[in-house]
Amino acid sequence: QFLRRALEQRGRSEAVAVTATDDSSWRFAPAFPVENVNAERAAEGAHVAVAAWMPSGVDWTESFRRSTKLVEYILIGEAWDGCCGHNWRTHG
Repeated sequence: QFLRRALEQRGRSEAVAVTATDDSSWRFAPAFPVENVNAERAAEGAHVAVAAWMPSGVDWTESFRRSTKLVEYILIGEAWDGCCGHNWRTHG
């Protein structure tokens, strides 16, 4: 939502499609529109993925690296013994 607003403020919202996704595994009600899909499916048609606060011990980047369309991914959260991703599969 914040990225979408920033693009709109800069007049770039038509140039970039932004879709927020979540698999609803944490069962909280989103405060803005969110597409209910998992990370692998969400990245299928994307050129760039922004992954925020990947659950501890889980690695979404393996599917990102297999994607033929995805050019870049950005990980937001703690690494190396933090609370996000898998130490070796994600950050190794």
